[in-house]
Amino acid sequence: ANYDRTITPTILFHFGMGYYHTSFYDRAPVLDFDPSSIGLSGFVTKRNFPVFTGLSNANYGGMQNMGPAAGQTHNYEEKPSFVTSVNYIKGNHSYKLGAELYLHGVLNGTFSLVTLAGGTNATAQPFTPTGSLNGFSMGFPYASFKLGDYVSTTQGAQLNYRQGNQEWALYLQDTWKATRKLTIDYGLRWDFASRYKEQYNRLGQFDPTLANGNAGGHVGATRYASNCNCEFYPNPYPYAIGPRLGVAYQLDEKTVIRGGFGVNYQFVAASGGGIVSTNGAYPLSGINSFVNIQTPGSIVQPSWPVTDPNRFPTAGTVTGAPVYPDPNNLRPPRVSQWSLGIQRQLTKDLLVD
Repeated sequence: ANYDRTITPTILFHFGMGYYHTSFYDRAPVLDFDPSSIGLSGFVTKRNFPVFTGLSNANYGGMQNMGPAAGQTHNYEEKPSFVTSVNYIKGNHSYKLGAELYLHGVLNGTFSLVTLAGGTNATAQPFTPTGSLNGFSMGFPYASFKLGDYVSTTQGAQLNYRQGNQEWALYLQDTWKATRKLTIDYGLRWDFASRYKEQYNRLGQFDPTLANGNAGGHVGATRYASNCNCEFYPNPYPYAIGPRLGVAYQLDEKTVIRGGFGVNYQFVAASGGGIVSTNGAYPLSGINSFVNIQTPGSIVQPSWPVTDPNRFPTAGTVTGAPVYPDPNNLRPPRVSQWSLGIQRQLTKDLLVD
């Protein structure tokens, strides 16, 4: 929507507003799966059919994996925008002062997904045979599946979080008709992006000074925006100033030379951290470890949001790491552009650039 008004013969006011929206929604054939229909319980949401993996063996056969290839998502973005400007003409100058505002919000939703990983554990020999089996081994994943036994069960967290920021801009420019043959355009624009935050401060990031209990108290743990009482989000960049200059000169009645140079800054879309969650994984133990889904609690509840500084890495491992944003990740991309052109009229109906 745009509104324009001529205030005086030399002053023009403009105001515009818009709304940009995208929505990506996974709509699988089944959106209301009831786990009790196949004897399962403990699901966070009654939506997705679980994933069954590892049910085949190259030597013995079996069956393909069952269930969705990945978890379903519902992500959408919304961006209201506002622009305003005033044009003022005085003599051989045409001044323009303007401002812009973009309110950027992104909602990310990932539905919980249960994965049941099959394997040979439940039907295999509990000890390694000392004799050769001619390249074969005991245990059949499909047989374990028929017994309801799995190598592991995992349930992902139900994630719904919203991030966003504001983008501001101010600019001033002048079109100056210096002579009948020379026109000069010059101006300055300032862009500013606020911090990109999560709505309820549920982001985590690496802190190189925080003691980690999973690493023997050595420094290097996870801090969280909700409880660190610190400058969690990187500072915005205040110096995105872009000059612009353009010149048009008429050499003769049929030839014009045009040139220009400008610096502009693009939008920032960098988060200050990452979502930290813990999957619900059944703890295995014993020499022939497997999970029987008839066991109460075999589908473990996930955790989110997590505020444990010892979340990464998993105890006894060196895998997994929290997000560590660059301190300058709110510095917007900068583009320098220049152009040079000559336009020549060859005939009354033909121009060459």
